[in-house]
Amino acid sequence: MYPTPLTSDVARAGRALAQVGVGALAAAADLDKGQLRRYEKGLTDLEVDERLRLEKALRTFGVGLVPEDEHGGVGVRRVFTAEKSHRIQVMESEGGPAYHDDI
Repeated sequence: MYPTPLTSDVARAGRALAQVGVGALAAAADLDKGQLRRYEKGLTDLEVDERLRLEKALRTFGVGLVPEDEHGGVGVRRVFTAEKSHRIQVMESEGGPAYHDDI
């Protein structure tokens, strides 16, 4: 039995929350793009190690899994708070384009 709640619909919701394309998430999880599409549609299953890689990839895009508890079912949420997400976005957009450094 798989230890985390990463079902096809949860994976699809996580990708939507991360606002990342199928290709980018598949590459980050070392999966085939078509394989990820089929999994998200519920047409195929993933091996345990593939699900773990997908979960890790979602986490790198700022999405974490929420297990089922007495308050509700399985889901996804942002890993960072709104304030931290805003600070990260500001840091990433500072400084303009990078240039070659000869030092």
